[in-house]
Amino acid sequence: MTQPNTVTVHIMDKEYCIACPPEERSNLEGAARYLDRKMRDIRSSGKVIGADRVAVMAALNITHELLHKNDQLDAEASSAREHVRMLLERVDSALATDRTPQATDRTSSELSSARHRTEAEVPRGRRQHGAHVQPRRPLTENHSS
Repeated sequence: MTQPNTVTVHIMDKEYCIACPPEERSNLEGAARYLDRKMRDIRSSGKVIGADRVAVMAALNITHELLHKNDQLDAEASSAREHVRMLLERVDSALATDRTPQATDRTSSELSSARHRTEAEVPRGRRQHGAHVQPRRPLTENHSS
């Protein structure tokens, strides 16, 4: 019997009841399908024997993929920061040549404020490969079934 807020998933022909908030159900089911596919691929390669070893290899491969994606996102964020910095410099330069001294001072302070807001909004990399998003509650195996 499944309890409210649990999802039953099948991984490598075994059934697991997992406690899960309703809004995360489809994500959990997708994650279980992905894990099942990775574990089956590893098992079918014939290079790894035993469910525990297959699970560890799948976990390592998935973690490697995640860290690689995080590195790509860090590089893209860094590139975006640099692009914004260059655009702000161009605006500063254009305003410096087109404005009276009083207007330039006011506009420069507005741009400085915008620059600080922009730099604060664009993440400067991830600490220990953690994403800058709201953390999800961890999923736990439901042992009551």
